[in-house]
Amino acid sequence: MVPLIYNLRSLRARRATSAFTVLGLALVVFVLAAALMLVQGIERTFRAGGSADSVVVLRKGSDGELASYFDQQHLGLLAAAPGVARGSDGPLAHGEVMVVILLEKPGGPYVSNVRLRGIPPAALHFHPEWRIVAGRPPRPGTAEVVLGQRLVGRFKACSSAGASS
Repeated sequence: MVPLIYNLRSLRARRATSAFTVLGLALVVFVLAAALMLVQGIERTFRAGGSADSVVVLRKGSDGELASYFDQQHLGLLAAAPGVARGSDGPLAHGEVMVVILLEKPGGPYVSNVRLRGIPPAALHFHPEWRIVAGRPPRPGTAEVVLGQRLVGRFKACSSAGASS
C-alpha cells in the first residue's frame, strides 16, 4: 500500500496537471447538471402547457402550426375520425389559422413579427386558460381581434380597447 504522503507530494509536484484534472472534472459535472436542468425545464413546460384531452394535428411534413394547413374538407374528415370526443352538437374539434404579421413598435422605426391566431367562436371553450378580462369576444366576420395583455401598448396597432390573457 502506498502511503498517503506520496500522493500529496505527487499532487504538489504536478500542480498544473492536477489543476487541469480538477477543472476538467468540474466542467463535466457542470455540463451534466446543465443538461439535466434543461431536460427538467422542458418537461415542466410541456406538463404546464399541455392538456391530456387536447391534441394539435399538423399536416404531414409540417414542423409547426405556421407550416400546416388543412382545407375544410380534410378538417371535416379529421373531426369525424375515431377517437375524437363528441359533444351534444357534434365532434369537439375545430380548425385555427395561424399567420405572422409585421407590427410597428412605438417610439421608433422598429418592427416585430407577431403571430395572430384565427379562431372560431367555440375556440374559447377549447382553451379554458384563455379568458376575456376586458371587452367582449370578437364577432365572426368582423375585423376584430382579441389581444393578449402583454401585447397592449407594445405595438402602435394594439390599443387597450380589450385584452385577454
